[in-house]
Formats: sequence, structure tokens, C-alpha cells
Amino acid sequence: MALTIPPGVDANGRRNAIFVPTDTLSVATLTGATAVELMCYLTKGTFGVASDTQRGTDERECTLVAAEVLGNTTYSMNDLEYVWEPQDKTANSPTNKALNLLGPRTGGATGFLIVRYGVSQDSPLAVGDLVDKMPVTLGPQIPKSVDGSNPAEKLKITQAVVIGQGAQFGVALVA
Repeated sequence: MALTIPPGVDANGRRNAIFVPTDTLSVATLTGATAVELMCYLTKGTFGVASDTQRGTDERECTLVAAEVLGNTTYSMNDLEYVWEPQDKTANSPTNKALNLLGPRTGGATGFLIVRYGVSQDSPLAVGDLVDKMPVTLGPQIPKSVDGSNPAEKLKITQAVVIGQGAQFGVALVA
């Protein structure tokens, strides 16, 4: 058999992560004032989703071998790490859109994280685009320590995220 190497899809610049407080797959809502596209706020390399699936055994009286079976799956996400403007007294700095829409600072906000893969970030969302949709609860917004190794380092917030029940994968956006 001839060796076939698939080309794959470049990852750099080809992910969107949009937080929205309402349960929706509507392009209009995901591009509206209550949604925030997070990727340009996030520190490179910090965004990621993972899963852990338990394994068990199914042992029967009539068999000599126990079968392995899948159990519950837990979805998790890295803490968000994003830029912020601490002296934004009017709450309208473009730097703080993520901070403002992912708040309150004390945590507890809920909403949905919509992730689109494989399309250039600057390409508009389109009806039919396939996305992952995860219900999330957000932790407190805590200023990240400045480590001093980068002379151009930006002030950042870290925020824990938990993924709740009802995650959907590969679902299409609607109008």
C-alpha cells in the first residue's frame, strides 16, 4: 500500500474562542455586544481544552475475560490568562472587554465558550461553521504576578474555568 501523508491544517491563527453569556449558536449573538472573542486577549499557549474518561471493567459469570468499558468523562480547560487595564475608571477600555464580560472580578459568571477551529481568526463567523460549545463557570479574576523576564510584559489576569454538563462538539452555527 502506498504511503499517504495527509497535509493537516495549520493551527496558528486558526482558532476562535468566543464567550457569550447565553445559550446560543447564533452568528448574530456571537458577534454582538454581549460576546467577546478571546484569542487576541489570551497569552499565547495558554488556551486549551482536555478530557479525562474513566475506565472500568464489565465482568460476567459466563466469561473468562473481563471487558474494559468507558465510564464518565470530565472536560477541563486551562485557566484563562489575558491582558487587562487596571486604571480603566470608565469601564470602556478596549483592553478590558474580556475582563468586563468575563466578570465579576469575584467570579461566578456563567455562560458558554464557543470554539471554532481551522478557519483563519480574522474570517467572519458564518452560518454552517462547525464549532464546539461548552457551558462554563468562571472563577475569580486575579492579577498575575509579573515575573520580570520580559521587558515588554503586559499586566494580565488569570481566571479559572470549569466546563459543566452539556458540552457539544462539531455543531453548526445558525443565523
